[in-house]
Amino acid sequence: MQQVIGRTRSDDASHLRSIISSHAVPHPDKKLVDPPVGAKGSKGRLGFNHPELARLLCPTRSLRGLLEDSAEYVSHFMNGGILVTAQKWPAVLYSGEIAGDNYNPEKSDEGFL
Repeated sequence: MQQVIGRTRSDDASHLRSIISSHAVPHPDKKLVDPPVGAKGSKGRLGFNHPELARLLCPTRSLRGLLEDSAEYVSHFMNGGILVTAQKWPAVLYSGEIAGDNYNPEKSDEGFL
C-alpha cells in the first residue's frame, strides 16, 4: 500500500515540473523562470539549487539576506545553518513583485496569501 501511495504522490508531483516555469514568476506572459525548469531536467537544479525557486522557498524572514547574497544564503540552507521548517512560512505565500518582498515581521498577516 505504501508503495502505491508513494508512486501516486510522485506521479502527481512530476506533472508540476512542466508548468512550474509559468507559475513561479509574477508575470508569466513577460518572463518565465531562468534557467528553465524542464519536465525531464535534473532534480539537482530544482529547489534551493535554482536561483528563482530558492527565492520562493526561502523563509520570509530570511528573504532579505538571500536577495543580498544568494550564494551565501543558499549554502546556509543546504548545510543546515538555516532551517526550513513548517513554522517558517516560505516567501511564496506572501505578495510582492518578488514574493515576500513586502513582508513586515511586525504585521506578518499583511500580504499573506
